Amino acid sequence: MTKPFHRYAMILCGLLGVPAVADAGIVLGDSDGDLDLDLRDWSRLQNCLRTSGTMDYPPECDLLRGQFDSDTDVDLVDHQASTCGFTGPGLLVQAVTVHIKPGPVKTATIEVGGITAGWQKVEAIGDLSPSPSPLATIDGCGFSVELPLRENRINKFFLRGLLPDGTPSTLTPINIVHDTIPPDVFVDYPADNSVITTSITV
Repeated sequence: MTKPFHRYAMILCGLLGVPAVADAGIVLGDSDGDLDLDLRDWSRLQNCLRTSGTMDYPPECDLLRGQFDSDTDVDLVDHQASTCGFTGPGLLVQAVTVHIKPGPVKTATIEVGGITAGWQKVEAIGDLSPSPSPLATIDGCGFSVELPLRENRINKFFLRGLLPDGTPSTLTPINIVHDTIPPDVFVDYPADNSVITTSITV
């Protein structure tokens, strides 16, 4: 199911000048490859849970080792990160979910926050040139990142998670409208210099 979407996403990224995703099917903590986080994944995580630094793992734990952080154990850090993306059977996990207020923005920057499904790094790409791509601040399951805005235009960004080795997640697109131009009002009646003899409520 993900392959047609992956091709479409790569075409869309090419049109927008955004680097394509290396792998459209990464779900952290998914131990059986069905792209969700359900009780089967939760059960396997419990069976693989060890103290930090432990290396005696059965083969069925290989998919979980080193997913959430740079070490190769499955400890409480991995356990906490896995709870951030728990969805249930058949519900695909989105790597980054963005929470943003609707409506135009007048400030030069905006702080964007949301939820990451266990990804320990979240990167913003898009309308940032020549600025470097900022990394979000991670706090538990939440993240926040301050984005610079170009004046009086639609600013297009993509947020993505990054694995310890730099492998990216799927892209989450966001559009932020920057608008400081007041609206123009044109009155065609009454005409300029007309004499008003009746009461008119506008």
